[in-house]
Amino acid sequence: VLMGSVVGAGVSLLTDSDGVSMLRDASIGHIISKLNQVIAVEPFKSAHAVYNFFIGDGACRLNGGVELALHLMEGHKAQSLTNLFIFNNHKWAIEDNLVAETFEEHALYNKSFYDLLQHHSNVVVCENDLELRETLSLLSRKADAYAAGKSGPGLNIIVIRGLDVSLPPMIGDIEPIRQSSEMSFLRNVLGKFAEGCQHKVPLYGCSAFEYIQYLHLFMEEMPEGKKYQYVCGRTDIQAAHMCGMTQPDGKCVLFINDVYGINSL
Repeated sequence: VLMGSVVGAGVSLLTDSDGVSMLRDASIGHIISKLNQVIAVEPFKSAHAVYNFFIGDGACRLNGGVELALHLMEGHKAQSLTNLFIFNNHKWAIEDNLVAETFEEHALYNKSFYDLLQHHSNVVVCENDLELRETLSLLSRKADAYAAGKSGPGLNIIVIRGLDVSLPPMIGDIEPIRQSSEMSFLRNVLGKFAEGCQHKVPLYGCSAFEYIQYLHLFMEEMPEGKKYQYVCGRTDIQAAHMCGMTQPDGKCVLFINDVYGINSL
């Protein structure tokens, strides 16, 4: 919704080629990687510029966004004025929208984490629309002063709460998924794989946005899915790590996103 609004306002025409690509690709981790580049790489870090980065708390967590921002604050002295906006709504927005409900294993229990952050002098937590409006007004005045050479650079984190948007689920007709060759493959292979196990077989994954409809139907509707327990790793790499460890009954399964997951590994 935010990216669509940015594009609709024409602001995206002011971005560089990387920024345009991020708007087209719906960001994911590109936002955090670009943040790292503009703060840490010359000549970008010496540029007199204003940057605003927007990301959800799920994607931010996956890409180490908060820790990176604090690292950049402490270890780099860029000449830009940069704001990182994080939507702290405790959910994986894309995944939930694809299955029309909050996937239990994807719930983000991070309120206490962001509560701790707000004690940092460069972090502000907006609990409602009024606080966000006041913060944006302050940031706008700072940006104007910075552009006029009346104030210095800096990096700020703005945590946004209380703004949630409900969209119609993008499910469509899910019957083709139930009847698909992929679902048949999952049922046949994973059903045989779990035979003889005394415990539910761990099925390790991560954000799952590229396969969550298949995973959801397999776990919720298929008898073979009842033999499995889905465990959501904090990252794709962590999911892969857990596969290499001791397992109940010596068996486990790794689900990986076919584009971003493999790339991260």
